[in-house]
Amino acid sequence: SLHLNRVLQEDLGFLTGVALAPDGHSLILADAGLRLQCMKPGEAPSEIWSCRYSEGAMLLSTHPDYGVFVLQSVETRGLYLLRQKESGEFQESLEFEPNLENPTGTYVLVTQAKPESESSFLCASSDGLLWKLAKCTSEGEWETSNLWQKTEMPETPTPETAPSVQDSSTDSWSPPSQLRTQQRRKIHSGSVTALHVLPGLLVTASKDRDVKLWERPSMQLLGLFQCEAAVCCLEPWLGPDSTLKLAVGDTLGNVYFLSWE
Repeated sequence: SLHLNRVLQEDLGFLTGVALAPDGHSLILADAGLRLQCMKPGEAPSEIWSCRYSEGAMLLSTHPDYGVFVLQSVETRGLYLLRQKESGEFQESLEFEPNLENPTGTYVLVTQAKPESESSFLCASSDGLLWKLAKCTSEGEWETSNLWQKTEMPETPTPETAPSVQDSSTDSWSPPSQLRTQQRRKIHSGSVTALHVLPGLLVTASKDRDVKLWERPSMQLLGLFQCEAAVCCLEPWLGPDSTLKLAVGDTLGNVYFLSWE
C-alpha cells in the first residue's frame, strides 16, 4: 500500500514537470513560469535556473551522467544543460542551438526531448516526427566526442600566462554550439507523447494509440502495440530476468502492462 510521507504545502506555482536529479537524491521541479527548482531531502525548493524568454514552454529531462537538460519546445529557441557538482549545487554549463530540419516550413512543436548518447540528442514533435541532432564539423563530418562535457581552453606554452588564461576561460562567454539534423523520420501519425532511450532500444508512444519499440541506432521497428485510446503516459523498466516491461496509460483510463523479450 501507499503511505503519505510528506506534503509540500508551498506555493510552487503550476508544475509542468518533475524529474530525479542526476545525484539520485534531489528532485528537479519545472513550473509554468519557465523556472527550475531543486528540492533536496528535508529542504525547501530553491531556484536553480530561469528562462530568458517570458513566454513559451519548456521540456525537462535529466540524465545521471550528463546533467539536467532544458529545451525551449516552442520554436526550439535553445537547449540548455545544467551540471550538478559534487556539492549538489547546479551551474549552467552549456548552451546549444538546435536546428530541426523542416523542409515543409510548418510549425514545429516539440513534445518530447531526451539525450540519446554522449554525441546526440532526440526531439519528437506533435506531428509524429523524430529528429536526431548532433554536432557537425566544418568538414561536414559528425562529431562523436562527448557534447555534454565542457571543453577547457588549451593552455598556452608560456608558464606565466597559463594561469590567467585558465581563469579567464572559466568566466568567459562562448556562443551556443549548433546541433544539426543528422536524421529525420516519421515515427507516428499523431503527437508523440512518450520517448524513452534504453540500451540499444527506443520506446515511443503517441496520440495515434500506438506504442512502438525500435532498435537503436538502425531505427528498425521491433514491436508494436495499439491501445484503445491515445497514449498519454508510459514508463519502462527491466524485470528480474532483464526483460523489458512497459506500463502504459491511455486517455480512457486503461493501464496496459507490456513485456518484450
